[in-house]
Amino acid sequence: MTGIDMTFAPLRAASVDLETIALDAKANVEAELGKNSTAADGLVGFQSAQALRGCASAWTDHLINLVRETLDAGQKLASSVQDYEDLERRVAGALDAMDTGR
Repeated sequence: MTGIDMTFAPLRAASVDLETIALDAKANVEAELGKNSTAADGLVGFQSAQALRGCASAWTDHLINLVRETLDAGQKLASSVQDYEDLERRVAGALDAMDTGR
């Protein structure tokens, strides 16, 4: 009978990568969409200024929500990895105890 062989290091690395990617994306969203505010400031008196601000605000909200979801996914992955590692240690300990007759 073969067991399930789980390698946790790549999963742990993926959770860290998700956090890094999400935080980089957040910084990029804020920097790039912030430029729309500067552009809108140059359109004082035009209806397009308010439209540009509204569009930028909607996109910022949407993209920041995606960042939050990505951060949440990374945290859940890290938590799952920890849970599986803990379970594997408990099962291994129980099997060792059975082998030694304790």
